[in-house]
Amino acid sequence: MTKKTNRPIKLLFLSLICPLFFIGCAARIPAGKYQLLQNSTSSLFNSTKDTYIRIEKLQRLYTVATAPDSIIYRDTFKPQIAGMSFDLTPELQFREQALAVLVKYVNVLCAFSAKDYAEEIDLAALELGASLNSFYKSCNGAAPSGASKYTGIFATLMSQLTRELTKQGKRNALKQSMDLAQHDIDEFATLFSGSNQKIKMIIGIMLDRIIDHANQVRPHYLTLERLPFDMKVAQVIAEAEAIESSLESLGTAVMKLARAHRELRQKLDGKATTLECLKEFVSEAKRLNEFYRNLN
Repeated sequence: MTKKTNRPIKLLFLSLICPLFFIGCAARIPAGKYQLLQNSTSSLFNSTKDTYIRIEKLQRLYTVATAPDSIIYRDTFKPQIAGMSFDLTPELQFREQALAVLVKYVNVLCAFSAKDYAEEIDLAALELGASLNSFYKSCNGAAPSGASKYTGIFATLMSQLTRELTKQGKRNALKQSMDLAQHDIDEFATLFSGSNQKIKMIIGIMLDRIIDHANQVRPHYLTLERLPFDMKVAQVIAEAEAIESSLESLGTAVMKLARAHRELRQKLDGKATTLECLKEFVSEAKRLNEFYRNLN
């Protein structure tokens, strides 16, 4: 008799507890996945800086190797092709700043998973705002051609990324933030990937000219000077080819980052996903660390 009396009570208890349990599961933010996205985005940024520094050094070598046989002036080693200036440094610095904004944005996403997320988000949002301000100043200054396409990135998000947004609850706020940012991230990925292809083409032109110059001044065969000379040229060729491969991979990684961002957003709605895009992005970010390992 007691068992029959307790059964309805147990059923009532379960009917109340189970919905709460599933609500708790649905509300859980995959903090580890956002941390993984943050780490890989930071790694991507560091790889980009490394590659861009190497490009500037290659550009300097190119200007010296192709300098005219005349008295040296201040402008003698300015980067030029067919008499036209092509200095890559402003473009590289500009794109690096744009990528830095993306890194700060991902830091904001990661802040949502923190225990004291309101404070973490405040700090991350301030850093994102500072990064955006610096980026906008570069757009208004001596920015490269096509810079205007970047200027709207994250502007909408920053106008709404306030405490009012976080008052909705961090899961809803996270969803809204990612919805606001997805279009900008897709646009950025397309622009960044395309610009890297253009830079890759210029790398090929510079390398060909450096090799032409090396052939003109190459020491005679079987002389003591030949081996160290050829070793230096071989090093330059290997590094230039590594830069080309890195630029290709950087473009691929940013496109995969955009897809991983969309995938994580879908997961917040409880949609089934293998997070394959996130895995691919993490793998590509790790791969970027391998291109220069065999160079001195």
